[in-house]
Amino acid sequence: MFLSKHVLFFAFLTCFQYLPGTSSCRMVIYASSKTKTETDKIFTNGSNSLLLQSNGDRYLPHIHHGLFHDSNQVLLRNHDKHTDGFGLGWFDESGKRQRKRSKESILKYVNPKQSFDFQNATLDSNDVYSNEMSNIVFAHIRAATEGTAKEENSHPFMFDRDILWMHNGGISETQELRKRIEEIGLCSHIKGETDSELAGALFAHKLGQIQEEKTIETFVSVLKDTIHDIQSSQESQPSSLNFAVTDGRHVLVTRYRTSSKEDPPSLYYKLSSESPTCQLQTIETCINNDEYQAIETFTDTLVVASEPLDKDSKAWRLLAKDQMLAYDTKSGKLDTYCLSQSCLADHQHKYEKGLLSRTFPIELLPLRALNK
Repeated sequence: MFLSKHVLFFAFLTCFQYLPGTSSCRMVIYASSKTKTETDKIFTNGSNSLLLQSNGDRYLPHIHHGLFHDSNQVLLRNHDKHTDGFGLGWFDESGKRQRKRSKESILKYVNPKQSFDFQNATLDSNDVYSNEMSNIVFAHIRAATEGTAKEENSHPFMFDRDILWMHNGGISETQELRKRIEEIGLCSHIKGETDSELAGALFAHKLGQIQEEKTIETFVSVLKDTIHDIQSSQESQPSSLNFAVTDGRHVLVTRYRTSSKEDPPSLYYKLSSESPTCQLQTIETCINNDEYQAIETFTDTLVVASEPLDKDSKAWRLLAKDQMLAYDTKSGKLDTYCLSQSCLADHQHKYEKGLLSRTFPIELLPLRALNK
């Protein structure tokens, strides 16, 4: 298919305008092998709901226990104001990907009863929006350092192969990343002004280069390589790469900072299972005792959030620095990985402080170039 010169010129401008990095946003990921949730309530459920997080005090339990904790950096990477647009992505009853994103500040969509008015948000479907049920839901509230609050900049982003993509953090020194996007011909896919969309486009491109069936291991490898490519393009300023991606079956999240001695923005997870030994417990109760091995635990529901959605801090686990979770909603299998030695050191530190019941079984998948 050939594009006109005018379309190509517009794509060039879209790709090479200044792309402002976003500061710390807030996001929630719901994924389950058995239980569907109401899509719109992902914003409002819980005593510390995503809506409350958009304009309220930070709630960051366990954050000070990390090996790389710095109270000043915590404030820089976890803002208390997130009003630059919101978005919702899910998969409907037929498995079709859906998305709704705001055109303006989140404050334009909130009524005095602390609920969202979706009537003024756009829906990427001809279907009329209803309170649908889905086993995978992505929700995001954006806080931007620069750039306007508009639909094209709101997460989640969509790419080929049913990909939904979200990012919390900012990518510094994006010149090389933009150059890479141009070289592989992805400029026409970039509709907004965020570094987050660039990263998602790079991931989707890498995934599309793989011809064989896409397994959870495929997604882990591609996401790891995407992080590596972004990190290797930077010379001095570190970036925060808290990513979330799904294709309607596989769900992956990362909490990553490209500096080996700095924490990323916060990211927590909570598990529930019908297994009596795992129900509403943290992951240590559901896995074997072998140190640093790939875990094989099964869970019915995984919830990941920038802040816990309720004040039951014991039920929420803070991801370590540079940790990845990979969940297959078809099998219910959950794997966790370390992407750097800093991740292992963070876990070991918590174990020695008595904050973990035992050393966390986890597989080390270091990037080809370790953190700077």
